[in-house]
Amino acid sequence: MDYLEQKGLDITIVRNLREVIMEAEQGHHLASAMISSRVIRYVIDRIPGKTDEEKIKYLTGRGVVPKDQKDKQRQVMSVMRLSRNFLSHRIDLFPDSGNVLILIGGAFNLAKIVLLLSKKGQLKT
Repeated sequence: MDYLEQKGLDITIVRNLREVIMEAEQGHHLASAMISSRVIRYVIDRIPGKTDEEKIKYLTGRGVVPKDQKDKQRQVMSVMRLSRNFLSHRIDLFPDSGNVLILIGGAFNLAKIVLLLSKKGQLKT
């Protein structure tokens, strides 16, 4: 995580990612899932496009998600939707450790993506 901070990742994202790890280590799955989802939604909201599909198209067009790796595209799409479910759409869902790991991985991957795009000036503000 220090690497991302040293590379210039927004300090608020770094602070949230630290909280995600701390909550996950304590076994606080819901807290970790919600904080991860907050990071994911923040990043996704800054990517141009109205739909998830448009956002994926934008990311592949910029080369940060490989065009020829459909599994990576599906993975990003899955994280986007899972984060929405835990954050706001499904009050009846309670994450297990597997969900938390998916969301943490997604939050870190998207943090790397936002870092790349922000350096190139390719994000919405």
